[in-house]
Amino acid sequence: MAKRQSSFFAYNKHKALDIISIDMYNINRYDKRCQMYRYLAYISKKRDVEKFLDELHAFINREDFDIAKDFFLNIAGDSKRERSFSIKYTMYKLGYDNVDIVEILKTLCVKEYSETKIDKDNTHPPLLFVFGKVIDGKEVYIKIKLRERAKRDIACISFHFAKNKM
Repeated sequence: MAKRQSSFFAYNKHKALDIISIDMYNINRYDKRCQMYRYLAYISKKRDVEKFLDELHAFINREDFDIAKDFFLNIAGDSKRERSFSIKYTMYKLGYDNVDIVEILKTLCVKEYSETKIDKDNTHPPLLFVFGKVIDGKEVYIKIKLRERAKRDIACISFHFAKNKM
């Protein structure tokens, strides 16, 4: 166990003290061991959150930013969520489309930051930054990352009403 943790921290350059929670929902059925290094969440340093937000805002505000090409909203993830906490339901209730979501991303700030997660679906993961933003009196859970592919884009993994207080 300690060996796995040390290799994780060497790869991601984060200290063990920064970890605040572990998502253990996906346990290997065959050997009953949890691959904890794939499900870690922690609190990033303020300067790291500021750097992420600066990059996000600069990317969105570029003249050549095209929502159709540079923004991905993970609607497919709705199948794993309760209806009232799905992206489609939240967008319907708020009267939002992708343009509105990008406008919300432009206004995110450090005080709305909640935690940082490791993308378990990627072998060289970009970090997922989680924010809680109050919109029309309801808290919305927002999980985003900046992806590097042939071209950089924004992946909004979650944009739905928060199930729990953030």
